[in-house]
Amino acid sequence: MKEEILAKEEELRQAMLESDISHLETLIHDKLIFHIPGGMIVSKKMDLENYRRRKMRVNKLKFLTQKVEVYGDAAVVSVEVEMKGNFDAHDFEGRFRFLRVWKQEEGNWKVVAGASSPLSS
Repeated sequence: MKEEILAKEEELRQAMLESDISHLETLIHDKLIFHIPGGMIVSKKMDLENYRRRKMRVNKLKFLTQKVEVYGDAAVVSVEVEMKGNFDAHDFEGRFRFLRVWKQEEGNWKVVAGASSPLSS
């Protein structure tokens, strides 16, 4: 099961790098709740729209560490990344921690919740 989640994490990483809206659509649950730095909550619609409008661009996304715990039809992933990109005309670069909750429904794993935060240098 952990291998499935790690494969989904890699799919998500690639979809973010490529701004692949159709693939992101399949990986993100319709009821997504995601907290970004600063405390704002992002929905699936908002997330996809940011990629669609090129408001969010990821140029580098390298996984450094990953921890996966599976709980039946749910999994929690903590991942540290090196990330570089642009959001809303502001460049960003650094190390970040993402926490994602994956849920399996009808045989498909989707991100239902998550949060991201910058890490100190």
